[in-house]
Amino acid sequence: MTTTGYGDHVPVTLAGRVVAAVVMVTGVAIIGGVAAAIALVSARAVAAAEERVLVGEAESLEQRLEQRLSSLDARLARIEEQLGCAVKDARNDLGGSEHSHSVG
Repeated sequence: MTTTGYGDHVPVTLAGRVVAAVVMVTGVAIIGGVAAAIALVSARAVAAAEERVLVGEAESLEQRLEQRLSSLDARLARIEEQLGCAVKDARNDLGGSEHSHSVG
């Protein structure tokens, strides 16, 4: 790109060498700019694909957590109902036993 080999024509004068140096630096800068633009487009595409995957995983995790929470809510409701029944039964047993003791 910016090298010369045996037999190549090279500038001899100062002005020619300055122009050649500017042309070489400009060529390297243009190639670097094109490579950077290609890398940026590729990186954006990869980042967008990764974001879609992460969003999908997050939604899946959220659904699983909501299902688990609903299951736990249902279990808690059953436990509270059973506890309420047990408390009622205990009160009835206590109330009935006090009544039978006072009669006897």
